[in-house]
Amino acid sequence: MDSMKPSRSVSVTLVAVSAIVAGALGSIISFISGMMFVASSYGTANANPLEALAIIAGPPFCVVAGIGLLMRKRWAWAGIVMLLFAVLAWQVW
Repeated sequence: MDSMKPSRSVSVTLVAVSAIVAGALGSIISFISGMMFVASSYGTANANPLEALAIIAGPPFCVVAGIGLLMRKRWAWAGIVMLLFAVLAWQVW
């Protein structure tokens, strides 16, 4: 018998790369928003703590989960699913 490795799923790879790219682009905004939040800028005067957490911690979490998903880690799959459900709940609520 051949010792063939199982083929990598293209859809999982696309989701992982999409999460990494979206998280990397969002991390720029996340960093700026975090600095504004720390400085108590006028732009964050009406900031809800939950919204601030989502904007500041969400994109770096996307990058980490995307890298983990690319390496086929089980925790990354659970993290991406939780992230998708959180986004869905946020839109419905």
